[in-house]
Amino acid sequence: YSLAFCPERMAEGSAYKDLTTLTVVVGGLTDACQQEIEAFWNEMGQDTVAVSSPTAAELTKLADNWWIDLNIALANELALLSEQLGVDALEVIQAANTLPKGEHNVNILFPGSGVGGSCLVKDPWFVADLGDAHGLNLDTPRVSREVNDQMPGHIVGLADGALDGLENERIVVLGYAFKGGTDDTRNTPAKPIVERFRNHGADIQVTDPHVPDEQITDEVGINPVELTIALENADAVILVTGHEKYRELSPESLIENVGSESFVVVDGRHVFDPDDFEGKAVDYRGVGRGKNE
Repeated sequence: YSLAFCPERMAEGSAYKDLTTLTVVVGGLTDACQQEIEAFWNEMGQDTVAVSSPTAAELTKLADNWWIDLNIALANELALLSEQLGVDALEVIQAANTLPKGEHNVNILFPGSGVGGSCLVKDPWFVADLGDAHGLNLDTPRVSREVNDQMPGHIVGLADGALDGLENERIVVLGYAFKGGTDDTRNTPAKPIVERFRNHGADIQVTDPHVPDEQITDEVGINPVELTIALENADAVILVTGHEKYRELSPESLIENVGSESFVVVDGRHVFDPDDFEGKAVDYRGVGRGKNE
């Protein structure tokens, strides 16, 4: 028989597209194995990139996720600094990404409310453990995990600072899935966000158009309700997941559903443009979108 490793690199929410369009990394155990696996994928209409061994193929997958998690960590720390300097991190990122470097431009990803899913949370630790097993202390995978794991706490801190305390405040968490357009809750940052609000004595409501209600109830002990009901009389609206349904909201529709302009919006997924809240009493605070006094 022939043996080759072809690590799966599909993203949550776009598996079919990725399966049919992504270049497949192939690492055969022998030259004959390599030729057979490349022929298999080519017959399927897939482009391949050959690496020298199964180990190199698996390390390619780890390198991808190591880079993504570390890049997001850079974006998140840039966002924290931008808030203190009173500048918009998204503006900075878009400008920074115009610089050519090597074969491509600089490509800083966007900050957010936290990293979830399976691969990005798991693979950096796997890389760190591999380093330990070979006598190496690899710092970057540990740093990226530490930075990204603090973002749920930062989201809660933004709300706490705006409300001057969270006890008995009505907090509405929009989105429980870790990624917009999906129902996947694996390692979702929404869970620690909800738990931190609960620990501060807040009155919490959660809503998500994709995740089954019973799943949210099982995981955090809250019975979700429909979006418009959740928003009623909210003291703070916390955007955790970038679902398309939330991107259809406007400041005016939020105000109408809340029933007041005197509330806080914490935007962890850049759903809104801060300028849209100009002239309104809503206190908008987005991750990396400048400091609000």
